[in-house]
Amino acid sequence: LGSWEWNMLTNDLSWSDGIYDMFGIPRQEFGASYEAFINSVHPEDRDFVKEQVNAAVYNGAEYSLDHRIVKPDGEIRHVHEQGEVRRDDDGNPIRMIGTVIDITEHKKVIDALFELSTQNEAILEAVPDIIVEMDTNNTINWTNPAGYEFYGQDIIGKKVTTFFKDKTDISNKFQLLFNGSESKVYLESWQKRIDGEKRLLAWWCRVLKDKDGNIVGVLSTARDI
Repeated sequence: LGSWEWNMLTNDLSWSDGIYDMFGIPRQEFGASYEAFINSVHPEDRDFVKEQVNAAVYNGAEYSLDHRIVKPDGEIRHVHEQGEVRRDDDGNPIRMIGTVIDITEHKKVIDALFELSTQNEAILEAVPDIIVEMDTNNTINWTNPAGYEFYGQDIIGKKVTTFFKDKTDISNKFQLLFNGSESKVYLESWQKRIDGEKRLLAWWCRVLKDKDGNIVGVLSTARDI
């Protein structure tokens, strides 16, 4: 994390040691001006950064943004900047102060999670089996496209036992999951599809736990057999 201050009256820009290290620029080689900072910004991000600065200085907009920088050795890093404009008694901008932090590793993690999420979403959409997630009250809070196709678009918010003929027996089996007696159960059930046709489904149900090991719901898959 580094801090900076830009004197708009003299165009002097001062950086803390952390920014010099982050940007890879020796103190004696830095031009100590707004233009010198802009030159260190990735060419594709410069117009965006300038627009954000102008919006903060002239329109009073919040200055909070992510952008790339290019170090002298060519390495590209991602940073987040936060700043605010100080004004004189007449409201004229006179200086701007703020902080900057390197978020490169954080962004790599976010990008990797996004890619994984995208892959998982594609997999779930492609799986022909029905997948539903329910909470400890047996209420369905998520399903994949196959679930919507079988039960209809209003499946979310319904009790899973709504779709089973013997509700008491099904509730007892789910209770085995919720009280920790079983970690997974298997059952078969004739159920009506949205078009009214009866189909025999094979269900595999497994408990979902939070990071502390507490049971928070059940994930179930159903295959038309």
